[in-house]
Amino acid sequence: MAGDGFILRYGLELFIRWCKIYSQMLEKEWIFDLLLGLNKDLDEVRGRLLSTKPFASICEVFAEVRREESRIRVMLTSSFTTESDSYLP
Repeated sequence: MAGDGFILRYGLELFIRWCKIYSQMLEKEWIFDLLLGLNKDLDEVRGRLLSTKPFASICEVFAEVRREESRIRVMLTSSFTTESDSYLP
């Protein structure tokens, strides 16, 4: 029948749109869970990511958090090395 192809394509198109919307909602939920689980040292990056428009993807959020963690770790290591060097006899 001629109409069956149209109904099938229309149903498939609706399903694909629903999947995209649902996956975007899930991704936002995962991002919020990730950001809420961060410790206080990462408050600045959390605020920056939450205020981003359009909302960042989970991959972008994860990369930004990792970058900030690395920056903090380097600063702490550098600070510790500098402080310990100043106590040498």
